[in-house]
Amino acid sequence: MIFLVFSKLFEQSKRKKIRERMPYIEIKTRKYIDATLAQQIIDKRTVIGILSTGKISTPAKKRFDRAGIAWAENISEDHCMRSDAFEVE
Repeated sequence: MIFLVFSKLFEQSKRKKIRERMPYIEIKTRKYIDATLAQQIIDKRTVIGILSTGKISTPAKKRFDRAGIAWAENISEDHCMRSDAFEVE
């Protein structure tokens, strides 16, 4: 499951212009990501994807979409912390 989520995020990020700094995916263990937090993440200019264990507000989703940041919400913490997970190049 987590592999499919990362694959989706990677494919979405490939379509966007790669920034000069090293792009990365943030994993948020919050109950809710609102538009204010979304803007703070966007302002970092290096985040290409967000995995959230909670809900992402509709305005936050729209901001991520406009910024070219892939997102996934309600991801189980178990999927993020699996010991058999592996890195994909």
